[in-house]
Amino acid sequence: MRYCDRCGNQVKSDDVYCEKCGHEIDSSNAATYTPPTIVLPQEKKDNAAALTGFVCALFAPLCCGITTVPGFIISLYGFFQRKSCYPEREGYALCGIIVSGIILLIPLMLFIMYMIFGISILGELGSRSSSWGY
Repeated sequence: MRYCDRCGNQVKSDDVYCEKCGHEIDSSNAATYTPPTIVLPQEKKDNAAALTGFVCALFAPLCCGITTVPGFIISLYGFFQRKSCYPEREGYALCGIIVSGIILLIPLMLFIMYMIFGISILGELGSRSSSWGY
């Protein structure tokens, strides 16, 4: 491939003048010229998901836990988007994941404790009531 020395336009091998700018093509120079490569910087976007998940996680106790699961999911999404976004929001995503995770674990732990201790207490109450004559 040959290129114009002035504008970098691709020219045919038998052309004497560039079709784009009209510059005379030097046959000795045209073969060695390579057009400049333009590297555009990758645009980074603001990671709104990380901040939204963090806010949802913070408001979860005030909303009786309604925003806990969405906050956890949105924070995870924001965390996985950190490569294509500005790095300042990564901390918000991590905090949203941690806070939502803790809030999600509290009812689970209470349920497990109820199942373990509640069944044993009910079992003892049942055996006591039969021995007391009720």
